[in-house]
Amino acid sequence: MKKKSLLTAAFALATASVLTTSLTGCGTAKQTTSTQQQAQQPTTPQIINPTVDAHADVLSIKDAALMLNYPAKADSIAKANGYTVINRYGVYRVETYAKMLYKNCTPAKSMGKNLYEDTPKPKRKGTSSYVAVNPDGAESIIIGVFNAPAYQNLVEQVKTGGFTLDMAGDEDAYTNGHYNIYCYSGRKTVRIEKVR
Repeated sequence: MKKKSLLTAAFALATASVLTTSLTGCGTAKQTTSTQQQAQQPTTPQIINPTVDAHADVLSIKDAALMLNYPAKADSIAKANGYTVINRYGVYRVETYAKMLYKNCTPAKSMGKNLYEDTPKPKRKGTSSYVAVNPDGAESIIIGVFNAPAYQNLVEQVKTGGFTLDMAGDEDAYTNGHYNIYCYSGRKTVRIEKVR
């Protein structure tokens, strides 16, 4: 008799446990699905509107953000700003970029197919600049210049474009919640990334 009541109690407990788990699990599954759907909705990229005019011979921070959000438009943005484009530009032992845009520069010495000794080199006259577009998925763009006024103009565009200094250092980090921008005065580069 005791065995039967013990088995009945164990069966009732197991049934209640399975029923509770299945009911609770349904709510969690719906919540997860809802969260996944919200995460998959495309976000509208924020437009950067600095109050400082961009240097005429250097890609603006606003145009770089457009390239970051719409990689298919990179060639048309480059052409509109007077840049020459090289697809698949590898810097020896450093990085391989999806595109290298350069203006008033010469590509570094070639070391083979799509492989170069360094980033493009400036010409003697005029304002030289390059734009390195990382491969798809990396979501970052680097603007490099070779003189202090052009670099300072890029930094001023960042400061007046709604960005706040997040961390000072060798590479000052600025953010606006949608983009992180890193200004490195040593090489006179500005790196723009989407916030992840």
